[in-house]
Amino acid sequence: MLSQPHKLLRISIFKNLNLMEIHRFNEEYDLALADFEQALVLRPNALSVRGGLIRLYRDQEEYDLVQQEVDEVLAMLPDAVAALTDQSWNYKLQDEREQAWETLHQALAHDPNHPYALVSRASMYIDA
Repeated sequence: MLSQPHKLLRISIFKNLNLMEIHRFNEEYDLALADFEQALVLRPNALSVRGGLIRLYRDQEEYDLVQQEVDEVLAMLPDAVAALTDQSWNYKLQDEREQAWETLHQALAHDPNHPYALVSRASMYIDA
């Protein structure tokens, strides 16, 4: 069971992530980034926070920053299927299809039933 401070920390992180997604959806990228930074201060290694930042950078076509975040996640957790799938998307969006497929196969090798990786694979087949 979580202590009261831990519960408050978790609520605060989710609040920031929810605000970030709302701001991201509304293309208010500066506000979304500020929300992310607040969440990152609270939990610098939280994969959900890092994933939100990856989506934010991808929306802005900041592919170098996407790769930087993916690299940081993979340094913490080398088998992170979501991060490998994000990396695959990053390659795909830069028209590096062979790298995209290779990385997606690597992700699926870790978890062949991962929903994000499966949806990504379907999308890549549709776009092929």
